[in-house]
Amino acid sequence: MLEGLKQDNAALQESIGFAKGKDTRIQNFLKMLRSPGESWDTLAFYKSVREVFTIFPFPPQKALIPKEILG
Repeated sequence: MLEGLKQDNAALQESIGFAKGKDTRIQNFLKMLRSPGESWDTLAFYKSVREVFTIFPFPPQKALIPKEILG
C-alpha cells in the first residue's frame, strides 16, 4: 500500500509539473497571438500549437496501450 501511494504521489507530481509547464506555454502562445501576425515565426507558431494542445503529460510512445487496442 505504501508503495502504491509513492507511485501515486510521483504521478501526481509529474502531472502538476506538466500542467505548470503547459500554463507557461499557453501564456507565451497567447502573447504571440496578440502580437502583429507579420512578426510571427511560422515554425514557432506551429510548435506552440502542438505544445498547447498536447493532452498527455508524457510522450505518446510511453503510453501503456493494451495490445487489444493496437490490433
